Amino acid sequence: MRRSLVLVAVLATLLSTFGGVAAAAPDPAAAEGEFLALVNGERAAGGLGALVLDPAVVPIARERSGQMAQENRLYHRGDLRAQIEGRVTRDWQRIAENVGKGYDVAGLHAAFMASPGHRANVLGDFNRVGVGVVVSGDVVWVTFNFLKGPGLAPPPRPAATPVPVSTPAPAPVAVRTIDRACPTDRMPTGVFADVPASDVHARSIDCMAWWSVAGGVAPNAFAPAGQVSRAQMASFVAREIEASGFVLPPAGDYFGDDAGSVHEARINQLAAVGVVGGVAPGTFRPGDLVSRAQMATFLVRAHDLVAATDLAATGNRFADDAGNVHEANIDKAAGAGLAGGTSGGGFSPSAAVSRAQLTSFLARNLDLLVEEGKAAAR
Repeated sequence: MRRSLVLVAVLATLLSTFGGVAAAAPDPAAAEGEFLALVNGERAAGGLGALVLDPAVVPIARERSGQMAQENRLYHRGDLRAQIEGRVTRDWQRIAENVGKGYDVAGLHAAFMASPGHRANVLGDFNRVGVGVVVSGDVVWVTFNFLKGPGLAPPPRPAATPVPVSTPAPAPVAVRTIDRACPTDRMPTGVFADVPASDVHARSIDCMAWWSVAGGVAPNAFAPAGQVSRAQMASFVAREIEASGFVLPPAGDYFGDDAGSVHEARINQLAAVGVVGGVAPGTFRPGDLVSRAQMATFLVRAHDLVAATDLAATGNRFADDAGNVHEANIDKAAGAGLAGGTSGGGFSPSAAVSRAQLTSFLARNLDLLVEEGKAAAR
């Protein structure tokens, strides 16, 4: 029998544990793995079963962390039950949530374990969990969504029959340069103090600032590791479209859930020209984080709008996007050099996009438009 939703409303800011000294910001995906290992270590020490990472719950946790980072405040989501039942399972017994912010994984974990409410969830009667980390500046925002429900099915066993030798592997994907849009002899460099010259995205960040497509989060600060919401993405893409010389029309109100957002006008403009769409009728989910797959579709649609011609299909480029609704656009973006793969040769379509990565995607798209004569070089 399903039991009531269990949420411990413990919203302590967990920065004091670190004495106010910020450490180097961790990689969000790596931090999520570290948090899960620490939690399961605590459970093992107490004779409890390990929590299984639920891939359907992880996006819900990441969205909450992204929303908290964007608003710079800690709070529980009031629609957690609806999110779990609508996106994961209706067959659950217990749900709980821990949220926190701090400067590193170890310190945040120690603070959770020192808080009775948070500790009770870590060691609670759950079998599944989603962990979501967003790094904004030097602050780590984390959400744990705990769930007790049916056990997850084990991953499928490898096929007994080996892949035929004749099956060709996808060709390596090379990204295009940004020399046309971002000439080093004219473009200012070192625009933001928190972007070292050694950062692989440094040139793209400077370029998009030069084109007035990307701005900082504070004077001299870009927060390159910060992740990007769907609403923020709309503003970035709209500014790039306008930087190319295309005039976006005024638009009506397409979505009910972006009212009051500073990005609402941009969302509506892009919806009017078909660059963005909703996740359901009248629903945009402006606070959701943008995935790499969604980013590919935004890029392709923005290019095709400005160029007035569609990017060509180039065949399958990655093995890990099979069946993804954005697969065709991922392949188009890769074929045009707008997006490359991740480590291991895949695309990681569900991975979130950082602000730094975003500028590289946009700079390549603008470079292609300059090459095609659809945008004037600066």
